[in-house]
Amino acid sequence: MRKVLSVLLTAAMVSTLLIGCGADKSSSAPATESSTAPAETSSSAAEEKPVETVKIRVAHHAGLSGSIIPGIDSIEGNNFFKSEGLDVEWVKFTSGPPEVAAMVSGDIQFGYIGHGAHTLAAENKINIISLNHLGNSEKILVRKDSGISKIEDLKGKVVATQLGTSGEVILNLALSRAGMTKDDIKIMNMDMAGAVTAFIAKQVDAIACWDVHTTNVMDNVGADNVSILATTDDFSDESAFPASWTVTPEYAEKNPDVVVRFIRALNKCYDYRGANLDESIKGAAKFAGTEYETFNKTKNDAKNFSSTQLKELLNNGGLKAIYQLQLDYFIKEGKVKEGNVDTYVRTDLMEKAFAE
Repeated sequence: MRKVLSVLLTAAMVSTLLIGCGADKSSSAPATESSTAPAETSSSAAEEKPVETVKIRVAHHAGLSGSIIPGIDSIEGNNFFKSEGLDVEWVKFTSGPPEVAAMVSGDIQFGYIGHGAHTLAAENKINIISLNHLGNSEKILVRKDSGISKIEDLKGKVVATQLGTSGEVILNLALSRAGMTKDDIKIMNMDMAGAVTAFIAKQVDAIACWDVHTTNVMDNVGADNVSILATTDDFSDESAFPASWTVTPEYAEKNPDVVVRFIRALNKCYDYRGANLDESIKGAAKFAGTEYETFNKTKNDAKNFSSTQLKELLNNGGLKAIYQLQLDYFIKEGKVKEGNVDTYVRTDLMEKAFAE
């Protein structure tokens, strides 16, 4: 499955390159002008056929990957959601499970989730409507002076992470490869901000974290004082780490047009991100109230896709393969008993967004 996925991902990248090579001279215009063109086009279309403005509450996460879309939306002139008739209120969550609970209750309409919370999609509590990126930021960290140099050394040690997140996933993968289980260690289950604080204060022996949380550890403890026992890339043959935008099945059933409009707005944001990554990072940092350098350090922790690449992955089966690989891991680890990617990954809505 992983080899097939690699081929499909490569095909999507090559397709985009070929499209770029075949473009006329107008494609060499400044990135900012190019990236904002879709918004102008959609705005014109909206003037011809006005769409009803819908107010929606959308969940995002801390960190660059979880804040970059609202950050792009906050940049002056980027009317990607407004052009689709969407009045967005961005709501911050620290992890997927409480966010999904808010979506199920109806308090939140759309939400961004990391890898771990996709178990809730497999259980059909939420549907996936867009791939934000593939992650490679998860890490297991220890202090160099701890005497811990390999996963096996964690036996009997205290490891901080937040269960139900990608921190737990990287921990499970690492333990399994070492012939261990969570019963061999002592897990301190806590929100990631608390986990980072506990690690910095030497209250735990190790931490399984990701993205900005890793940066916070490195900045406070010192990169030279930290050892990395495992990373996402170590397990690329066993699981995919997608981050996605989601909606509840009930909301999608009642509001398919709003969902399609939301996907279209996301696609415009993805293209802006690809053409203006540095500006996108600045926008995300300003939106999140974080230093630019903090987010910039994590810019390589995610594999991003343009709307053209996502469309290619949708057409060649690569998108489905990503989520199938993830589901296979969840079932193998007993995180879910069963699941059907065809049910919870809403390719029908994605296709409609690309067609319009």
